[in-house]
Amino acid sequence: MPVLNIKKTKSSQSMMDYHKEFLYLMDKANIKLCPKVLIERFLFGLREDLADKVLRYSYETMEDLIKLTIDMEHMQ
Repeated sequence: MPVLNIKKTKSSQSMMDYHKEFLYLMDKANIKLCPKVLIERFLFGLREDLADKVLRYSYETMEDLIKLTIDMEHMQ
């Protein structure tokens, strides 16, 4: 079931791969969430080291969060 798999995407995969998988599973499961909940789910699936760094910054949209996360990953 796709909804369950969304929670299982947390791994050592690259940010770009995680982003693609996240969007694919959300679309496949036909999940429509408010932006705040979507951001929370996305953050929950990030690797812990990356999530810890990202949470130190501000972002307003999912697009901002994705860009920030990709930038943080490249800085590692």
